[in-house]
Amino acid sequence: MIENWCGKGYVLLMISMISESGSPVRTRRLQFRRQRRLVASLVLVGVLLGGCGLPWSEPAASATAVAAASVDPEVESFSCPGVPDSSVRAVAGEVVFAPSWGREKDGAIRHLMCYGDSGRSGESYLFKSEFGRQVPGSPAGSRTYLYGGNERFTVDGVADAVGEIHIDDSIGLAIITCGDAFVNVSFDPYSIPDGDLKGNLINIAISMTPWVCNGEVIPGLGVPLSPARPDAAATAPAAETPTPQPTPEDG
Repeated sequence: MIENWCGKGYVLLMISMISESGSPVRTRRLQFRRQRRLVASLVLVGVLLGGCGLPWSEPAASATAVAAASVDPEVESFSCPGVPDSSVRAVAGEVVFAPSWGREKDGAIRHLMCYGDSGRSGESYLFKSEFGRQVPGSPAGSRTYLYGGNERFTVDGVADAVGEIHIDDSIGLAIITCGDAFVNVSFDPYSIPDGDLKGNLINIAISMTPWVCNGEVIPGLGVPLSPARPDAAATAPAAETPTPQPTPEDG
């Protein structure tokens, strides 16, 4: 609204000055002085309000990603296993983390989730992540319904990995699949309207690939992601072949 007013104000003043160029010399001089003072006042007011830039000023720089694409597990904090605190907070501000994971019956760890919110009651999440081993029909965990057909990005350092980015009015989401593993990272775009959402999502997801895709120990947990659950058909015990029993001799 203010930007429109600024642009219109400049245009109207210029039209006024041009339209009055045919007035007598003394009148034109007085009008020019008044208009010059008015222009200076409008420019000052616009700059102070923050809605107008100076007509000759440089255009604003585009937003840059603030989340790192690589983190050092030795110095980074991980309130949720595998999720770098500083990267999430650089994007969303102060976040209260809530990890969710557990061991399966065989003692394996194949699925981890993390939620982040402001800590104020009634507010929706700011951040969510999920990573682990794929299961049939669910290549990207709970975000599988948004997987496929999105813009792709390169995942350096991970062979055959596929990265996808999906952003709409309700969610900003990055997904990486690699072999039989996946990671997805999402922010609420309504709560985080500023900054390079796309770049930040991609960087956080990529920063987690060493333990998601490359077998490194999960920071904050101390163990690597367990192998995928064995195929039940492949591990089922073979059916026993009955051993022929000798036929009793007739008495």
